Amino acid sequence: MPTTFEPMAVPSAASDDGVELVFEIRDERYLFTTLSAELDCEVVARQIVQRSDGDLLEFFSVAGADPEAVTAFASAFPGVERARTIPRADDELLVEVVLSGPCLGAAIADAGAVARDAVAVDGVATVSVDVPPGVAPRSVYDAIEERHEVTRLVSKRQQSTTGIVPISDVDRLLDPLTDKQLRALKVALAGGYYDWPRQSTASECAEALGVSQPTFSQHLRRAESKLLTAVFQTATRASVDRDARPDPDHLSS
Repeated sequence: MPTTFEPMAVPSAASDDGVELVFEIRDERYLFTTLSAELDCEVVARQIVQRSDGDLLEFFSVAGADPEAVTAFASAFPGVERARTIPRADDELLVEVVLSGPCLGAAIADAGAVARDAVAVDGVATVSVDVPPGVAPRSVYDAIEERHEVTRLVSKRQQSTTGIVPISDVDRLLDPLTDKQLRALKVALAGGYYDWPRQSTASECAEALGVSQPTFSQHLRRAESKLLTAVFQTATRASVDRDARPDPDHLSS
């Protein structure tokens, strides 16, 4: 029978500062916990992308397991439509799965929070979640517990937002991209399309997203163009601003 846990006190009201929550999950319905236990390996979350058809595309790495065994296990897991493994350096294995059912990352996002880290070893997953100001931590805990009953909150920490700029430089660079272009860029990067040697072809990335290869390539090229344009515009502005500053050594006292 699964073990149940008494959670530590979870703040019920939203605060002006963000909160970091760290959860421990032992539920066998969670792919990471079961995979790490059955194949005696370490599983680390890498990226989650929402496909245009509503399914989720998830990338995670596995260390210490046979690629064929990982592919077979992941493919047979409930909710997994398709699984593909991509060998990486240092015996690390990148796994790409298409999920048709609900997943932990989506549940956390729906609650208004962000899953920052997720690592599973020996059937125990440790998941770190950032809860932004204005979101009640209790609602995030409830969303996770509804998805995975065998859950325990192991730590919580206030995160001061004083001095943090609401829109980061990264947000500004990515803002010109459409959702489809951003998805193509995330999948290409996570799937090893930019690695050398290349770990995923354009056709494989397109299949992962459920689109045609020409469509994927079009979205990716436009994303690259917009991103590079934004980067160089930012660099040019920074250079101009720097050159326009007066030299203190030439200022009169």
